[in-house]
Amino acid sequence: MTFFINIIIAIVISIVATAIITYILSLRFEKTEKTGEIEETAAEIPSAGQGGTTICKVPVKGNIKPIEQADDAAFAAKAMGDGLAIDPEDTTVTAPFDGTIAALFPTKHAIGLVSENGAEVLIHIGIDTVDLNGEHFTAFVKQGDKVKAGQKLVEFDQKKIKEAGYSTQTMFVVSNTPDCKEIKPLKTGAGQAGEDMLEIV
Repeated sequence: MTFFINIIIAIVISIVATAIITYILSLRFEKTEKTGEIEETAAEIPSAGQGGTTICKVPVKGNIKPIEQADDAAFAAKAMGDGLAIDPEDTTVTAPFDGTIAALFPTKHAIGLVSENGAEVLIHIGIDTVDLNGEHFTAFVKQGDKVKAGQKLVEFDQKKIKEAGYSTQTMFVVSNTPDCKEIKPLKTGAGQAGEDMLEIV
């Protein structure tokens, strides 16, 4: 009976100690999350599917064509979503709409944006250019930044990228395609930066 009572006491102490430690740790880490940059950034990014229409501007001057004609098989198959492919004639990529930078890859070859209506797009500069590890790319924004249509996002050295053996064909993909009612191209062929290019509903 003495051993039984000792066992009960040990179990009670273990439960109480665990509860106290859990409570203390939860206070510490919840406070960190609430005051951290990640939560502040996330609060600024609109959630997908808020409704409304987003008009996307041409992000870089060049020849615009359906995503099915992309030189990359995965993009052409719309594995990443519907959109357009651009053979760039310029080296500056600008914001296609007013919104938020949702993601900027460390290699700076790809950037994700969310419009004020919740449309999510990915601008992917080049094919397999992730292998360059950021070389020949310069970013002018960071994750969480608010941007205006036409604002400079990234510059790339097209000549050096091609000399390194990579295509600079740029993909403009609606990454939340399943959440959209309609994705309508407004322009193909020669396009100037800032012109209406794609409508997302």
